[in-house]
Amino acid sequence: MLHRLAGSAGTFGLPALGEACRAIELQLDDLLHCTNGRPAARPCAAAA
Repeated sequence: MLHRLAGSAGTFGLPALGEACRAIELQLDDLLHCTNGRPAARPCAAAA
């Protein structure tokens, strides 16, 4: 959902909203793939 919102924000001239959505999307991706700061299925930024 955030990915779609980020794209729409760019389309409608709201780059700051798009960038914020993308940043949240990346943070959520890290959280979903990490457990207690340790990599789950793949490496994540929190483990570094």
